[in-house]
Amino acid sequence: MITLTRPDCTMLRHGTPHGGSKEPLEIGCASCPLTGQMPIDRYTGIDPSQAMIDICRSSLPREQFIRSDFEAFYSGERYDYLIATFGAASYIHPDWLPWVNNLLHPGGALFLMFYQDDYIPETYRKTGIFLDWYQGNYRALSGDLSVYHNYLILRNR
Repeated sequence: MITLTRPDCTMLRHGTPHGGSKEPLEIGCASCPLTGQMPIDRYTGIDPSQAMIDICRSSLPREQFIRSDFEAFYSGERYDYLIATFGAASYIHPDWLPWVNNLLHPGGALFLMFYQDDYIPETYRKTGIFLDWYQGNYRALSGDLSVYHNYLILRNR
């Protein structure tokens, strides 16, 4: 499991709604880095990798995990906030990115981390395996952009 540092958690909490229910959808949940890091009432994570879903499910059997690409995901539910950490949002096709707004409750928050345009993920360099991702796809959404290491963070407030 990924452990977030105190600055990471502070940054995530700042980008999420305060008070009331905490029902996030984490896009690209991988090994569920947010669980245990934030107050959550009901968690839903999606990831295209069954191996990552299995890791999450083994440590958090009561939460909901769905094997799916974002483009194929539809639950009929709305969430308090949508989160995609450590570049996961860079894998969403730009034509589908605006759909994130349809998955939010009114007043819900986005916290999406994209790779910076000139960044090549370190795992790609080490393994020589390069996955397709959409450089600059963050431009399909409006919101506040900030820089955090090799990432651009988009928040809708």
